[in-house]
Amino acid sequence: DSPGVGLSIDRGMVTMPRQPSFEVSIPQTWTTTATSTYAVTQWGKTHHNIGNHFDLSNGRFTAPVDGVYQFHGIMMGVSNNGPHLAFGINGASNGGGGTYTNNEMWAHSGSNDNILIQLYHNIELSAGDYVRLYTYGYNSVSNTARSYFGGHLLG
Repeated sequence: DSPGVGLSIDRGMVTMPRQPSFEVSIPQTWTTTATSTYAVTQWGKTHHNIGNHFDLSNGRFTAPVDGVYQFHGIMMGVSNNGPHLAFGINGASNGGGGTYTNNEMWAHSGSNDNILIQLYHNIELSAGDYVRLYTYGYNSVSNTARSYFGGHLLG
């Protein structure tokens, strides 16, 4: 039984009733981290935060245990040319950090108004590593209610 995870085995089935998991929406605040790179540092709505490992005050999910985590980021209503979305580990704003190099965790979309950008990635983290969602080239969306950041421990 890992702290904060609650792994149990019943008749050969593994369950994690306290599996670290979160999902937030309605991005509120972007903080500039480079010339045109922004960290989403505040979210308006928490859908769930099992284990309280997502910190609403800074937009970070901190891994409670070593493992592989699956994250998703969705931005709806982006209206700029060539927008990007990235996961950054431990403050790396370029879609990397830890064992990931720059731009390994980026999604890039075309040049339309009101476009949707989605990014999904499985990331191996050590306990204490944190992940935040970053945008490139924009710091607002027209459809905040349908813009999300979430993740959970795979194992």
